[in-house]
Parts: sequence; structure tokens; C-alpha cells
Amino acid sequence: MKISVFHIGKTKSQNLLNLSDDYMKRIGHYCAVEEEVFKSDDQVLKSVDSTDYLVVLDEKGKNVSSEGLSELFLKHMNEATKKIVFFIGGADGVLPQIKKRANFILSLSKMTMMHEIALVVLMEQIYRAFTIIRNEPYHRG
Repeated sequence: MKISVFHIGKTKSQNLLNLSDDYMKRIGHYCAVEEEVFKSDDQVLKSVDSTDYLVVLDEKGKNVSSEGLSELFLKHMNEATKKIVFFIGGADGVLPQIKKRANFILSLSKMTMMHEIALVVLMEQIYRAFTIIRNEPYHRG
């Protein structure tokens, strides 16, 4: 299984960039992972294949626990899903047509946050989910 994280706009803060890069490397020990930056939402749908499982991040989405995210990954690993794509929108949110295409709408929090912070939180949670699957000590839930 491959994980892609798509988002609008580059990360300007070097500290946040370092954090997301660190988690990206950690996730790479468990599966192939890539990050792709887009200038606009219009480009995103062209990059999502019809077989990809698309998870859109939105504060109005479903809240899941870290264990719940790990269960989502396990389910897709067992179903031999080729790629899960996470999408973090820009300052104006996510276009309705992208939400319509989404297989799942995930909320990291009911609060609105900058995409740069959402990226770091998402990367950490993806990493945590894989440590839960592997029963590694990172997650002490």
C-alpha cells in the first residue's frame, strides 16, 4: 500500500517542514509515502486515480481515534488497496467536487487549523497508526 499526502501551498515554516519531513521518513519504514504540493484544488482531482481511496480533511468530517485510523489502514492493507490519498485543502477549504469524490471525510479537530499544522498532525497520526498496527511502544494508549 502507498500513502500520498496532497495539500495546497508550500510549508513556509522551516520548523514545521522539518517535523513533517521527519514523520515522512518514519512512515517510510512501514510503507511507501509521498507528499505532493498543489497550487490549487483544480489540479488535485486530476492526480487522484479512480482506484485511489481518497480521504479529505475537513473540520466537519468524522472524528476518529488514533486506533480508528490504524484500523482504517489495516482494513485497506487487507483489501489490497493500492493507494490511500489524504488531501488537506488551502485557506478557502475544499471544493465541493473534491468532497463529493472523497471516500472518507476526516476531521483532525473541530477547530480550523493552518494547512501546515494539519500536515504535521496528519503525518504524526499516520506514523502513530502504523506503530499501533505493529504493537510498537510509540503509542501508549
